[in-house]
Amino acid sequence: SYFRKRTRLEEILGRLERIKEKRVSILRQIANELSPFMFHDYKDYLQRLYYLIKDKQQDSYSWIIFTEDLGLGVCNAAWLIANGKRKMTEHTLNLILKSLNLSGTQRKYFKILRLYTNCTDIKEREHFLSQLLQIKKQSLTGTNQLELDFFSEWYHAVVFEMVGLPGFKSDPRWVAEHVSPPITVKEAQSSLKLLERLKCIKMEEGTRQYVKAMSDFNTTDEVSWLGIKYYHKKMMDLAKEAMDQVESKNREISNTSMTISKKTLQVIKQDIRAFRRYLNYLAQKETNPEVVIAINIQMFPLTEFIETNIEGDDNG
Repeated sequence: SYFRKRTRLEEILGRLERIKEKRVSILRQIANELSPFMFHDYKDYLQRLYYLIKDKQQDSYSWIIFTEDLGLGVCNAAWLIANGKRKMTEHTLNLILKSLNLSGTQRKYFKILRLYTNCTDIKEREHFLSQLLQIKKQSLTGTNQLELDFFSEWYHAVVFEMVGLPGFKSDPRWVAEHVSPPITVKEAQSSLKLLERLKCIKMEEGTRQYVKAMSDFNTTDEVSWLGIKYYHKKMMDLAKEAMDQVESKNREISNTSMTISKKTLQVIKQDIRAFRRYLNYLAQKETNPEVVIAINIQMFPLTEFIETNIEGDDNG
């Protein structure tokens, strides 16, 4: 009787182990297809990974099972981490990397992504963001890598717009002198070459002058979040410098703080996007361009969201 029970128990445990091995195999397959490079927060990555696996599983799948498959034990640790209730530690990271079987640049990227997500110091976050950018570039080839190069320096977009000015000269020295704040001749030369390789500009045979080959520069999803985020940070740094270096008659920097609801916040976001489209419309109608400008529009909360009871309390 004892041996029959023991054999039965071993059969059950073996079946459970095979089921787990199958789940982990599916986990690694999906992790191999879901590139960490598409994410700027490990919480978003874990949530996306979980729901993709949940859709694949025939049986019921939960965060507790997901946590076990990640090598973190039978608990809800994965849910806590993915929902920002607990930070991912280095020990937890190593267990997850082993379970997902991530290697090479993806493994390196995910390690830096943990530091970037957990970090609260602005300067350190910029350092980690720069590292993520460099690792990302190693994984890209051809046009995608060039697109990321475009966003890696703020002046590439400026030079691209300068080419559309009537008095533009293709001489790198002229370009360097007319960018503000100034860039070096070498930087201007490399920028023109990059834009030419991206087919943003082209050299006219007769005039031997660069002209625009496209009206706007659009990037692929492969580089969008990382490149654009890095670019926006650089442009905001320039905005701070402009307060001291640009005459007030040639700039407009203002701030308004207000108290609003979540609903109004969404309305303001939509209005900002509509205003940006209107500015693009004005630029397209321009017949006598004279200068390249940058317009930075920022809106962000200065407090945590405070839940209010608009119906009044129970005591009326």
